[in-house]
Amino acid sequence: MVCLLGFSLCLLCRSLHSPLTTSSPYPNSSAHLCNEDERFAMLEFENSLAIDHSSPTSQSCASSGQVPYAKTVSWKVAGSNCCQWDGVTYNPLTGRIIGLDLSCGKLWGTIPMNSALFTLRHLRSLNLAFNDFFPSYISLEFD
Repeated sequence: MVCLLGFSLCLLCRSLHSPLTTSSPYPNSSAHLCNEDERFAMLEFENSLAIDHSSPTSQSCASSGQVPYAKTVSWKVAGSNCCQWDGVTYNPLTGRIIGLDLSCGKLWGTIPMNSALFTLRHLRSLNLAFNDFFPSYISLEFD
């Protein structure tokens, strides 16, 4: 968990130096469809995890003022433009995924070192807080 927190902070710092961003709640502002490779990688990552509706992390989310919900469930019904999916932030100039906020997403599973998540080369911000990825280890050297 400490490694995930450190990794999230590292990516958050990198995101402060990113260009203007647009987030998914604004479907009309999406000038680009997302990159097909990134869409496939995110679906592969999502398919490698399970949704835990009885997750004890829900209490932690509530105490931090967040409402826990399974963000990735919408990915299957939101269409092929992953720039419009819950938790996704993209660069409006390139359409590339630069942020992923799956905090309080009720996700459960292991994130292996060869996870499709690590193929998102333009990712600058990643928030996986309040999910259950034990015993996953994400290196602080992720680049």
